[in-house]
Amino acid sequence: MVVSSVIVIEFLGPDYRDACTCSCFWTIGAIVLSMETLVTLHWRWLAILSGGICLPLIGTYFTSMESVRWLQCQHRFTEAEAGFREVVSVNSSAVPDIMSLLDESRACIVHNMHQKKFTFLDLFHSLDSAKWTAALIYTCMVSACVYFCLLLRVKQITGLVHFDVFLPFILDLPLTWSVIVVNRCLGRRWCLFLYSVASGFALLSVLILHVTGNVAHMPSLVTGLALFGKIGVTASLSLIFLVAIETFPTVTRCMGLAVAISAASGGSMLSTALIFL
Repeated sequence: MVVSSVIVIEFLGPDYRDACTCSCFWTIGAIVLSMETLVTLHWRWLAILSGGICLPLIGTYFTSMESVRWLQCQHRFTEAEAGFREVVSVNSSAVPDIMSLLDESRACIVHNMHQKKFTFLDLFHSLDSAKWTAALIYTCMVSACVYFCLLLRVKQITGLVHFDVFLPFILDLPLTWSVIVVNRCLGRRWCLFLYSVASGFALLSVLILHVTGNVAHMPSLVTGLALFGKIGVTASLSLIFLVAIETFPTVTRCMGLAVAISAASGGSMLSTALIFL
């Protein structure tokens, strides 16, 4: 997931990264999984079915090319130039002065960037980078914890298990797609702030109902507020992963996104523990 997300983003320009990250096409996986449960409910057979469906996608390894940015950072300029020419050849518009662009980028990399092996410690190589990484870990863990806590609370919407498996993800799509529009109008920071605050107010309303003792009297309202809060958290998570990809440079982008997803996984495990409190 990490490498596939990063390599797609590196081939896209800044104008289309939000549409790629916030499209939530992974929802198709939840739909396919629910269809597989119609065949069998045993987890081993489900794993075999899911692997068999994804097996043909292995062939894309032989058709996709390496990231041009990564090749340049590794000082493999000949391969980077060949890849860049291949991208330009299938582009709808011509790129003027392609040779001058390649020469300028080559000179900039040679004079300003030394070839070295990068590790996860490079995410903390400076004070600013350490702040970004720490903020990213905290944000991903908290957001994922809230998301999975809410997902466990709204898993019984219709009472039909085959629909309830993917219905919460389908309901996320309209508001998550609206992130693309709002993001292009307001930018990453304000968009993330607005969706986080909106979902926070919805969840705070549930807490107020709990304190006043009205939860049992208005179950539909509580479910609706929890569902809206979950949708807002989903939109916020999509933007957080987009920011995580764009924050780090090419040489540490995969490691930065891997840390973000690992923190989100820790949040999901923490949510399971909080459910039993």
